[in-house]
Amino acid sequence: MPRSLWETYSAMANTDGGTIVLGIKEVELENPSQTQKIIWDTVNNRGKVSINLLSDADVEITKLNEHELLVIRILEHFGIEDLDEDTIRQYRQRFSARSPDHPWLSLETAAFLEKLGARRCDRKTGIEGLTAAGLMMFGRAESIREPDALPQYHVDYRERLSSDPAVRWSDRITIDGTWAGNLFLFYTQVIGRISRDLKIPFRLGEDLFRKDDTVVHEALRESLINALIHADYRGQGGIIIERFPDRIEMSNPGTLLISREQMLHGGVSECRNKALQTMFQLIGGGEKAGSGIDKIRMGWTSQHWRSPNHSETARPDRVILRLPMLSLLPEGTIDRLQKRFGQPFSHLTRDEAQALVTAEIESQVTNARLQEITGKHPADLTLVLRRLAERHFLVQRGKARWTTYSLPEVRVESSIQSSGSSIQSSGDVIPRVADAEEDPKDNQILIAIAEPVRKSRWVKQAEMRQIISDLCKGRFLTLEQIATLTNRNRVSLRNVHINQMVKGEILRLRYPERPNHPNQGYQLVNRRDKK
Repeated sequence: MPRSLWETYSAMANTDGGTIVLGIKEVELENPSQTQKIIWDTVNNRGKVSINLLSDADVEITKLNEHELLVIRILEHFGIEDLDEDTIRQYRQRFSARSPDHPWLSLETAAFLEKLGARRCDRKTGIEGLTAAGLMMFGRAESIREPDALPQYHVDYRERLSSDPAVRWSDRITIDGTWAGNLFLFYTQVIGRISRDLKIPFRLGEDLFRKDDTVVHEALRESLINALIHADYRGQGGIIIERFPDRIEMSNPGTLLISREQMLHGGVSECRNKALQTMFQLIGGGEKAGSGIDKIRMGWTSQHWRSPNHSETARPDRVILRLPMLSLLPEGTIDRLQKRFGQPFSHLTRDEAQALVTAEIESQVTNARLQEITGKHPADLTLVLRRLAERHFLVQRGKARWTTYSLPEVRVESSIQSSGSSIQSSGDVIPRVADAEEDPKDNQILIAIAEPVRKSRWVKQAEMRQIISDLCKGRFLTLEQIATLTNRNRVSLRNVHINQMVKGEILRLRYPERPNHPNQGYQLVNRRDKK
């Protein structure tokens, strides 16, 4: 990499920007992807670069005569005509409400956008254009999604509050041609929907950023803005916000830019889209000093709800934030655990009880998850989990950092001939949902359907999901039933297959309003239900 790169970056950053192309003359780039990673590592290192002015869309790998080039650029041929005037007007109103005497308010639109970082001009070439951040924040969807801009851009809010399995969602906001489809309008519409109906005091002014709102509303605001400013908009899937009766889930394409440990301890902030972050900060949202995560946790702690949970998936890369609106120790869960373990459960410490509650609600518990919930030191929580495993409250799977713990499998000894509450095959007992109405003769049909995978350890994903679909066709089966029929581990079956099939609307829930219902069942979605 040329030594002059960062001198050039600094010069452009202190003027009006420009375009840097690597790989044309100096040296042929042997590994453009690695060079791109080094650029991002360096530009996000405060010890080397004082501020990162780039978003993911500003740095890309392209080809010229079979040679790969790394281009750092502004968006050419995109101008103010690609922006939505009403969006800019609404943003100015919120800016003015928060900072009524700010000098930028007197500027014309073009100059105002330049101050925000939404527009740039290269002094050497005279090329003017919008930044990727400016186009996403204020643009129209058709312009944002053009091939020369961000064709993968997508935002989607889904409200799943209906108890009717045939109702896919009770409300939805997505790019459908009825609104501009940019990030600012998406934010203003979604923040109201995820905040409404919360059973806590709520006072929010016209600017949506009043200081007298509660810590929970502040946490929701930080969570939503975090998803928008940390997303990799060239990744797959786009921004997806989902509201359920008992939780809110926010997912965005990309990966975490800091370690899980740094995130848990707070105080460290690395943002993928700095310009977007600045635009939200100027109207009162988006913490810059690493306190955003702390505010999210503080809001949830104030209601004694289960701690927010961050996770990552690969292929495609996505970051998921789950915000459960459930008590840390729900009465129903405590009652089930007391019935299951009897008197010994009453003698557990609060941390030990919390570990079992988490395993019951989330199907498993890990050291990292308990850190999120309790704030305790990892070494102390390791002892808690090991003690529970030694006393047979939990079953340990995996080793070292990949260790997970789950509740022991419950073996039901009654068979269909004696009680009608389970199905039996080769000594395995498969409990049936208590109110299931399947004909007893279906038991052997299910066993026959699952036979191809029962005795095979390695099965292709497509084959396994087809078997699950066939098992759940026309009937609800519990996770435990499916796991026993297919001879698979419950946790891995749920994480690898069941959850993905529910998200993909291949399976539907028996109790959609309570995803963690103890008797939750899964049924194949009828094609007619999708229409």
